[in-house]
Amino acid sequence: MKLQGEIITENRTETELSASTEKIKLKPTILFGQQYLKIGKTIVLFGIKSAELRLDCNNSILLLETLGLTPSFSQILEIEIVKEKGTNQELGGSIGFKIGIDGKITKNYKSSKKQKQEICQVYAKGATPDKTIEVSPCWVFQVKSKQPTLLGLLKKKQLGIFRINAKPCRIEATFNLKYKSDIHIFELRANENNINLSSQRVMEIVTQKSIYERNTGLLSFAEVSYE
Repeated sequence: MKLQGEIITENRTETELSASTEKIKLKPTILFGQQYLKIGKTIVLFGIKSAELRLDCNNSILLLETLGLTPSFSQILEIEIVKEKGTNQELGGSIGFKIGIDGKITKNYKSSKKQKQEICQVYAKGATPDKTIEVSPCWVFQVKSKQPTLLGLLKKKQLGIFRINAKPCRIEATFNLKYKSDIHIFELRANENNINLSSQRVMEIVTQKSIYERNTGLLSFAEVSYE
């Protein structure tokens, strides 16, 4: 994860300019996809199903009307819609179908078509119960497609604009897993041969726990400071 901060100053004279009139615009870049990790003698290919991007604002506050990334991080999915229809077809002569008293038979058939639909995969909330969204915003990323994990690049999308109340100003960003089950294991490569399904599942659970506990759920950290 990368975090870019852009300073915004209002058009005022030098004597009028103060920390309270300055603002900072935050834009993160996050790459979602499959990752390799070596744990002991085991090589793991895994991905993330859900994670939280949290900000801790020091001497700054989010201007709520500038809140971004809701729902700008989305995925265009092609969904197949199946509809069942019924038609009345007139039949004559002796045919091996069950015919109604009006000499017609109802024939059911299914038709399908594919269409593209935009699925939102992120929403914003306050990070903790004792802090408002203005001082500690949080964005929750959740896979909503048929893919097992989040995929794609979130590139310099605006999180929001923050008013600088005093200097030094520092905004810390953490990208965290909330649960061990948010990790999806695609593949395990171990030295052991002939691993049965039961042993495979146990290895996946142990691996999920190991990945989560390596950094207590922390996937990435970044900060922006202004003095």
